[in-house]
Amino acid sequence: MKREARDRFLHVRLSVAVLALGIAGCAAPDPASDPAALASSPASLSPDQVDAIHRIATTPIEAGRTAGMSIAVVRGTDTLLIEEFGHADLELGVLTPPDAVYEVGSVTKQFTAAAVLLLEEEGRLSLDDPLTKWLPDYPVGDRTISVRRLLDHTSGIMGYTEMEHLWVELAPLDLPRDTLVTLFAAEPFEFEPGTAMTYNNSAYFLAGLVIEAASGMSYEDFVEERLFGAAGMENSRYCHKDELTPNRAKGYEPSDDGLHPAPYLDHQWPYAAGSLCSTVRDLVAWNQALHGDGEGGEILSPESYRLMITPEPLLDGTDLRYAKGLAITDRDGTPRIGHGGGIFGYVSDLRYVPSEDLSIAVLINTAGGASSGGIAGQIEDVVLRELAEPAATPFEGDPAPYEGRYEGPARGQRVTATVAAEDGQLTVDTGGGPTNLSWLGGDEFADGRTLYRFVRRGDSEGAGGEASFDELRMDVVSGHFVLRRLAVPPRADEVRRFESDPLRPAASEEPAFTRPTSQEPASREPAP
Repeated sequence: MKREARDRFLHVRLSVAVLALGIAGCAAPDPASDPAALASSPASLSPDQVDAIHRIATTPIEAGRTAGMSIAVVRGTDTLLIEEFGHADLELGVLTPPDAVYEVGSVTKQFTAAAVLLLEEEGRLSLDDPLTKWLPDYPVGDRTISVRRLLDHTSGIMGYTEMEHLWVELAPLDLPRDTLVTLFAAEPFEFEPGTAMTYNNSAYFLAGLVIEAASGMSYEDFVEERLFGAAGMENSRYCHKDELTPNRAKGYEPSDDGLHPAPYLDHQWPYAAGSLCSTVRDLVAWNQALHGDGEGGEILSPESYRLMITPEPLLDGTDLRYAKGLAITDRDGTPRIGHGGGIFGYVSDLRYVPSEDLSIAVLINTAGGASSGGIAGQIEDVVLRELAEPAATPFEGDPAPYEGRYEGPARGQRVTATVAAEDGQLTVDTGGGPTNLSWLGGDEFADGRTLYRFVRRGDSEGAGGEASFDELRMDVVSGHFVLRRLAVPPRADEVRRFESDPLRPAASEEPAFTRPTSQEPASREPAP
């Protein structure tokens, strides 16, 4: 490919950081004669770092897996990099413009959570209000579901994106909004409120209805006036397919013969769980307005901000890693706050590292071709340094009491985890083959970002005669699944594969708001 054509295809726009280093309009400094050219500072990136980010962004585009993307990296008030890559429209050959507008999917959830907290500040609702105070006809039986349980995915309500046939058939239709509520409200609860956690788009749909009932405004108007306006997000809006949106990137999905336009999705269905549109610049502005310099910004009071970013435990005291619309994960002992999104034709990731006052936003107009959370995580490593994989700690105890099969609900499906011992070390298999568990101490183990904790609640006997464990707690950040030991192994056709989110690998990945299939259950998680 000729260089001019390649440059046009990749459409790599020079960032403010690169311009500041003198790379625009003149030759780049020779690292051999200018060692400082390789160094970065809190206010800039080195040429090597900029090149690394370019490679991260362009690799999936060159491979034909992704149409285009926009990336923003900002530390404090210093813009380290804002660039656009690839195409906003492949059919017309339109390159990704500055301030390209993307559907951000589940990144929407933090705006919904902030809206609820604003209304609580104003005394117009309480997080402890029962859902039925605002939606009196919602069938909860003898349960009490508080508003806060909608925001941290602990309500137990069935998620409508996990009702596979319903979601696929409903997505393109224009029907009364209460149609969806009627359908998922008729489904049984996955678990009792507060006893587990499963990522849940139904709960955020209901949270949007609560916002409307408490504020007297439409969800769209409330978010645009009270949040977008306050944060200076001039190019953000509620997504509408029937409105002209300047600089809107068209969504795509990959197939065996290349990229194809994403299927139609009526945006009354994602609603408060995933129907906002934005740009990387606006999302960084939101991070700055929400988080300030790491202690809270101008959107919420300090008390409300702490509520928003602090995970609350389950009823039995079990700690979670998801707060209210935000995943709270760890980077080398310091918090990372973020969320990802995945919707028809788009994936997104927005994260914030408070100790560095660092924001990273990644928006991609292709769903399924590249992980926005994976890309954001790689950029994070380029800016802050790549973290070494923690050394696996060998298990020193008797593995027999842990061995067995455990089963329980996990985002609209039943997941079975088989725990076995190989050479004295424990492995876990959720359908994709056994993986080694790293011992964290006590009865806690890890496999990457997924944490496992074994719990005894009875006096059942293990293979070695010692009391075996009755429960396996599986924490994937966007879910905390309670799996019970099976007395009788399940049939092969009853075991379904569970895949935790590849997203992330860091803060949050695309908690999928996409179309589930029977081959790949919609159980993906953050990152953020």
